Amino acid sequence: MKKVGLIFLLLYSMVIFESCAVVSEKNTLSVREDNNTYQTDMPDYSDKKLNTLNCMIDEKEKLLVKSGDMYEPYTYEKLPDISQKLVQIIQLLCEGDNNISLEYNDKLSLYYVLEEKKSQLVGGKNGVDIFNFSIDREQDIIEFCVKYLTFPELVDDFSSQLFETFNLMFGKSGEDICRYLMEFYRKPVDGVVHQTYIDGMQVTYKCTPKHELVISLDKDSDTEIDNEKQLSSNSESNNGTDNKYNESVETLNSEENKTSIAVYTYTRDEKETEHIIDKIVVNDGDSSFEIDDIAGYYSDMRWVLGQSKAVIEYYGRLWQDFIIIDTKKKEIIFERPFTFEQVMEYFKKQGVAFNYKVNEHRPDIGYRLNTMIDEDNIRIEYIVHDEDYVTQSGSFIYNLSKGTFSELIQNEPKMEG
Repeated sequence: MKKVGLIFLLLYSMVIFESCAVVSEKNTLSVREDNNTYQTDMPDYSDKKLNTLNCMIDEKEKLLVKSGDMYEPYTYEKLPDISQKLVQIIQLLCEGDNNISLEYNDKLSLYYVLEEKKSQLVGGKNGVDIFNFSIDREQDIIEFCVKYLTFPELVDDFSSQLFETFNLMFGKSGEDICRYLMEFYRKPVDGVVHQTYIDGMQVTYKCTPKHELVISLDKDSDTEIDNEKQLSSNSESNNGTDNKYNESVETLNSEENKTSIAVYTYTRDEKETEHIIDKIVVNDGDSSFEIDDIAGYYSDMRWVLGQSKAVIEYYGRLWQDFIIIDTKKKEIIFERPFTFEQVMEYFKKQGVAFNYKVNEHRPDIGYRLNTMIDEDNIRIEYIVHDEDYVTQSGSFIYNLSKGTFSELIQNEPKMEG
């Protein structure tokens, strides 16, 4: 009986000792789990939506990172409110069913990925990135990486989450930085590097073909900038000049030579033959206007609807697109505001069937103006690849003022090769 009592006493002592050790460790790490002190609007982090490595969010909604055997508040001199902002970003992203990973190893990294079922549908495996970013306090830079914000198999569009993330991260500058990224996201040109300054921060875009953005938080007041995007093969200068080679001008004149359109182009290397659009200048003899934000390689231009409108065609790594310019109004009247997924969804609601899904590995959709029917309607040709690498093509009418689609024509599919 004494032996049984001794064994019981030993076991009891071990339990008490182990419990004290756990409590001690928790106190050392400044983590309180004795009661739930989260606010009612805080998301429940107990599920797999948020996975952390070497960091955590405490009951006071503060971000902590591991330093040795301790957890300490995450602070950053360049962004004093960053800890609170990151928690707000996590709250925002946790509103959906997708997953978030937060890691700290010298740099703080956040990965926003599709939930397991959606990942399997889109990529056939887990962990399909929507977007991610990292904060490097040593280099004073923040890096964003985006591949797709929309997926052909899903109706979701994650542009708003990215937009809100930029706003929370950079305050009033966030909207401008996000718009800068989205200009190139909509029309990627593989290998291109753009650079600009936004509120004194150097912002560099790269297409790899993922969309990468590097924001340097060091503001150099002595740096003179043009406040315009720089397009070059890298961010360096060549003897104090931009890396532009084989500069040339393509022109289109009206019959009476009253109106002219000039497309200025260049190459990124002396041996390259594909010319990047630098700017487009329209002149009617009395005045002129300039377009300098078209990202792509020059293809062709021609008059449409008499000679009051002109179409400029350009392309990227595999895609093709165009704009329509009204030379009298001196403005762009068409620069594609929709995705092909939106076109498909519109016609599906009208009862039109598409017997294929767009291939996510070949998002190289080509658009070309077939004809400008009148001042408000154009017929657009398209070409896209499906999941079986079959070429699907056709055309539809787009109404410029209403933003609606009609009269879809689907051509016979063609096998590649």
